[in-house]
Amino acid sequence: MLAAKASNSILTKARAKYGRRLTPKNYRDLTALGSVGDVAAYLKTHTHFAEGLAGIQESALHRGNLEKLLRQSNLKDIDQLCQFERSVGDHLFEYIVMRGEIDELLRFVRHLTAGHPEAYILDMSYRFNHFTRLDLLALPKLKSYGELAAQLRNTRYGKVMKPFEEGKLDYSMGNLESAFDRFLYGETFAMLERSFSGDTKKELTFILSLEIELSNIRRIYRDKRYYDGSAAALAEHILPYHCLLSPRQLEAMLRAADGNEVLSILRSSRYGKYAARFDPAEIDGFARRVMQDYCERKLHFSTHPAVVMACFFRFADNEVDNVTNIIEGIRYGLPPDRIGAMLVLPDKKEGDV
Repeated sequence: MLAAKASNSILTKARAKYGRRLTPKNYRDLTALGSVGDVAAYLKTHTHFAEGLAGIQESALHRGNLEKLLRQSNLKDIDQLCQFERSVGDHLFEYIVMRGEIDELLRFVRHLTAGHPEAYILDMSYRFNHFTRLDLLALPKLKSYGELAAQLRNTRYGKVMKPFEEGKLDYSMGNLESAFDRFLYGETFAMLERSFSGDTKKELTFILSLEIELSNIRRIYRDKRYYDGSAAALAEHILPYHCLLSPRQLEAMLRAADGNEVLSILRSSRYGKYAARFDPAEIDGFARRVMQDYCERKLHFSTHPAVVMACFFRFADNEVDNVTNIIEGIRYGLPPDRIGAMLVLPDKKEGDV
C-alpha cells in the first residue's frame, strides 16, 4: 500500500513539473528578444527557471554561462524529483551524474587540446561539484592526457583512460568520446538489469536504446554528408545497440555513398514519418523530435514512475536545447520565424515511434 502511494505521488510530482514547462507563448516571446541578457531576464521573471537564475546579473551573462545555469537548474530540479522516491530515483540520478561528469571531462579535454588547460577554471560548472565525486578543481592544473589519466586512475573512469595513461592509444576527441559513451551506456544497461524488472525495465531499455540509436544516426549522417566517412572508420565509433533500425538497415547506412542515401534509408525505416519531413541540414532536430514525441507520450500515459522520471529528464534537456537555439538565433540576427523553426516543440499530433 505504501509503495503504491509512493508511486502515485512521484507520478503526480513529475507531471506537475512537466506542467510548468515553457509554453508556446513563452517561446514566441523569447524569439522576439534582442540579446542574451534579455533572454535571461525573461526566463528569470516569467518561467520556472526563476529560482535557478536568482541573483544573476543578466547584463554580464554570455551564451555559455546562461546555458550552464539552465542545465544546473534542471539538475537541481531532477535531484529533488529523484530524492522524492529514492528507491527509483537513486538509480536514474546516477546516470544523470555520470553523463554530467563525462561532459565536464570532455569540456576540460577541449581546453587541454587547445593548449590552455587552465582556461577550464572559467568554463567549469561549479554547482555540479555538489553532485560529483570527481575533483574538477584539480583539472586545470593538468598538462597532458597522461596526467589526466593518472588523475582519474582511482575513479570509475580509470579503465576508460588507462590506454591514454599507458600511451597505447593516440589521442583524438572521437576516440575519447566513443570510449566514454561505451562506458556510460554499458554501466547504465547493467544498472537497469540490476535495479528494474518487467515492463519498467523494458520501457527504460527502449528509451536508452532509442537515445543511442539516434546518436548513431546523427554521427553517420554527418560523416556521410560532410566528410565522406568510410564504413570501417564509422564502425569504430558506432555503439553496438539498436532499437528501431534493423541490423541490415544500419549496415546499409554505414555503407551509404552520401547523406542523401542515409536519408533514403531512414525514410524506408520505422523513422519514416520523421525522416520525410526534416530539413537535411537539421539532423539534430530530427533526433530531438523523435525523442520528444516518445517521451511526451510516456509522460502523459505511462504508469511506471521510473519511466515517467526518465522521460522528464529528456524533456528538460530538450527545453534547454530550445533556449540555446533561441540564443544562437538572436546572436546571428535571425528573424523570429526562422528561430522558431529551429525549436522542437510539443507536436499537435502524436508520433508513431
